[in-house]
Order: sequence, then C-alpha cells, then structure tokens
Amino acid sequence: MTTARSEAIHIVSELPEICMHDVLNILRGIRNVYSQQKSAMGEKGATNAYENLQKYRREGTIDMDYDKILTEELMAKYENLD
Repeated sequence: MTTARSEAIHIVSELPEICMHDVLNILRGIRNVYSQQKSAMGEKGATNAYENLQKYRREGTIDMDYDKILTEELMAKYENLD
C-alpha cells in the first residue's frame, strides 16, 4: 500500500461516523470523473496527450553559444587560482 493511500485511510478512519455519507459521495464522484476521463482517452491516451502538447511547442528564439558562455564563466570563476 502506498503512503498516500495509507494516509487517506488513516484520515478517513479518524472522521466521525456522521461524515461518512459525505465522504462516500465525494469518493464516488472522484471515481466517476476518473473513469470517464480514462474511457475518453482510450487505449492511446498517453500518445494523444503527447501529440496534443506538441502542437503548442515552438522552437526557441535565442541562439546561444554555450561553449563560449561556459568558457567565460569558468575563466571568471577560476582566474585567481594561479
């Protein structure tokens, strides 16, 4: 059992009995939303989600010479080591 699951069970077990009806309704609602999302995504859900994110991707606008920047920073940091 994961720590999150055991913590959730511990918290629910400490609640008074009068709250259990509300807790059950909340948990059933979460389960329904989760199962609807899972069925809507289908078998290729992860692939579809990845492809959906890719349409927002764009190339960077800054062309940087990382070797030059690294060399300059190293020289600045270690110039007093002689």
